[in-house]
Amino acid sequence: WMYYATGNSSYLQLITTKGIAVRAGAYGGGPYYGVFDWDNKLAGAQVLLTRLRLLLSPGYPYEDVLRQYNNGTETAMCSYLPAYKTFNRTKGGLIELNHGNPAPLQYAAGAAFLSAVYADYLTAADIPGWNCGPTFYLSQTLRDFSRSQINYILGNNPLKMSYVVGYGKKYPT
Repeated sequence: WMYYATGNSSYLQLITTKGIAVRAGAYGGGPYYGVFDWDNKLAGAQVLLTRLRLLLSPGYPYEDVLRQYNNGTETAMCSYLPAYKTFNRTKGGLIELNHGNPAPLQYAAGAAFLSAVYADYLTAADIPGWNCGPTFYLSQTLRDFSRSQINYILGNNPLKMSYVVGYGKKYPT
C-alpha cells in the first residue's frame, strides 16, 4: 500500500524480499488463506501486488516474488468458487469464509470486493481470465461471484431480508 501512496521504491523492495513474503504467509496454507478481514490484509495486499505486476510490469528484480503474490491471488480467487469447496456455503449461497464463527457478512463482502477488483485488473490488463488448476475461468466468473454475495447481503437470501439496515422493505431493526 505504501508504495502506491508514496512512489518510494524502498517499499517495493521490502515487500518483494522473499523472506518477508514467506513470513507474511504469501505462499499459501492455513484455513484463513484468502480471507480478507480486520486482522488479515494479506489477500488484499496480494491483489494490489498482482495489479502492480499485471499493469506496471516492474520486471527484474521484482518479478519472481510478484509472480508468487499473483499465484496467491489466483489461489484465493479459486477458493471462492463453489467448485473448489474450500469454504462452506449457506443454503442460500453465502460463502462462509469465517468457518462458522460470528459475523459472516464482513468476510463475504470482503471476498466480493477483492474478486471484483481482481476481475477489473484482469480486464485492464486485457487478460480474459485465470486458471484454477486445469480449468480456465473468465473474469466474469469473479464478477458473478461478487454480485451473488452482495445480492445475498441485500436481500436475495432465504429470509428475503436485507442485512443492511434501511435497505429494502425488510431489514434488521
